[in-house]
Amino acid sequence: LGRIGRAEDAARVAQRIAESIALPYAVGGTEVAVTTTIGISVYPADGEDVETLLKHADVAMYHAKESGRNGYQFYSRGIHEKALARFSMERELREGIERGELSVVYQPKVTLATGELCGAEALVRWCHPERGEVSPAEFIPLAEETGLILPIGQFVLREACAQRQRWSDAGMEPFPIAVNCSSVQFTRGDVIGDIDAAIAESGLDPCWLEVELTESLLLNDIDVGIASLQRMKQLGIQVGRASCRERV
Repeated sequence: LGRIGRAEDAARVAQRIAESIALPYAVGGTEVAVTTTIGISVYPADGEDVETLLKHADVAMYHAKESGRNGYQFYSRGIHEKALARFSMERELREGIERGELSVVYQPKVTLATGELCGAEALVRWCHPERGEVSPAEFIPLAEETGLILPIGQFVLREACAQRQRWSDAGMEPFPIAVNCSSVQFTRGDVIGDIDAAIAESGLDPCWLEVELTESLLLNDIDVGIASLQRMKQLGIQVGRASCRERV
């Protein structure tokens, strides 16, 4: 694998290979299933030539067999533990979304000259039943890599619009509420549809919703970025710029 960013990416490929091979197939009218044991070595930590890398991958494969087969093992213990921790957090985050462990908090924006409230920013939080509060800096990048940012983004939009409308119903002075949107939500999801649904469900006037974007959206896919900005302008939604600090 010559185009991976981190060692954990090799584990993801190994997992996909194992899942593909595990699919049953017919041999002479009989259904057969095959399990897979995979050993992984990483350049240059585990060797700087093909022979050494293959030898260490072979050692890792036999360690995987001793652990019960039908799995993968890194030659380097530290890398293996890091990959396992990453996959464990991905699984726990997926389950956390389903179990309702995520919540939204609101950071006020204040005019310095007067001290008056001029807006609020919706920020997602994850309270794990055992870990406690998990830092957004830890789970947001993982969510973006795995696509879990799509259901998370939908949740935050719905919650933020509903809360903003509740404040209006309670008689509070109107102010915009900002929601940070990842570039992944634009390129892999239907963020405009998600915004439409959140507004329709809450009854919020679109002018009180501000969508904050990172520069990476326009840099990575300028056509998608421009089309999204035009559509949000048509809906009457405000658009702002999100910094890395604001996203967490």
